[in-house]
Amino acid sequence: MSRILLSICIPTYNRCEILDNTIFSLLNDSSFNSELIEIIVSDNCSTDDTSEMMQKYPQVKYHRNSENVKDRNFSIALNYATGLYL
Repeated sequence: MSRILLSICIPTYNRCEILDNTIFSLLNDSSFNSELIEIIVSDNCSTDDTSEMMQKYPQVKYHRNSENVKDRNFSIALNYATGLYL
């Protein structure tokens, strides 16, 4: 198994449709290689349908904060990253 080269970290809050489009585009790009690239979403306790929508993407690492942690959300996303590059 090869090492993850790139971690794409996406902090989000109530941006379900934009997030869905972004993840769909990334996963369907011909250059996307799931053995080398991981996608991490850190949800800042969204009140929209983000959590439900993320069930469509089991290959994406998804973390939902129990409360809105403001700008710390990006640091939380980075903590889940395993790639050589962020």
